[in-house]
Amino acid sequence: DPFIIGGMSTAATVVFVFFAIPLAHLSDTIGRKKIAAVSAFLTVLSYIVLIIAPNNVVLLLAGFLSGFNMSFIQNMMAISVDLVPIQRLGSWIGLQGFCRGLVSIASPIICGYLWSYVFPQSVFYFLAATQILAIIILMLIPTEVTK
Repeated sequence: DPFIIGGMSTAATVVFVFFAIPLAHLSDTIGRKKIAAVSAFLTVLSYIVLIIAPNNVVLLLAGFLSGFNMSFIQNMMAISVDLVPIQRLGSWIGLQGFCRGLVSIASPIICGYLWSYVFPQSVFYFLAATQILAIIILMLIPTEVTK
């Protein structure tokens, strides 16, 4: 139903709009890594809820939970700026852009293959797995610049 799909998107945006400032304040207070990890976990939960959704209300809940992915991305951007000396920030951001570009090329191919040749829900399992991998990498990186 197009209204449910629109509602899912709206719910995700509502999360980002209304939780952006409180989550940013929490990030500054208790730490970016902790808030990023919680946001990533909620994103993984959104994929699982989406897969098992028995009705439209649960689909809206999945959309709501997926809104925390935007908070995860915001925190990761802040963390990435903290990881390198200011003199290398441009190169670091360029390297990140290059890697995101490579992922942007590979992701539709991988997800299309999973959708067509495995089963449609496998796309969301794949996305959940990559998010879990991101949480693990997040926990392993230092929290300040190492020179």
